Amino acid sequence: MSKSIVCALMIGRKGSIGFPGKNVYPVLGRPLAAYPLLAAKNSRRVDRIFVSTDSPEIVTIAKEYDVELIERPPELATK
Repeated sequence: MSKSIVCALMIGRKGSIGFPGKNVYPVLGRPLAAYPLLAAKNSRRVDRIFVSTDSPEIVTIAKEYDVELIERPPELATK
């Protein structure tokens, strides 16, 4: 029997209308996008973590937390 792999996926786009920049907004010393990444990294059940984004700022955060990137083309990053 093969073991399953559990992946976590965080998505974020740079074009937020309601709260521009919310994913990179600092909360308690970290950008908001850091918190789901930390939760996934601290989970014993998550094997791989991915971030899908069109935002250079979120790419930087993903690299800081050493997760895998899926860079989205603009046509897939709409509302």
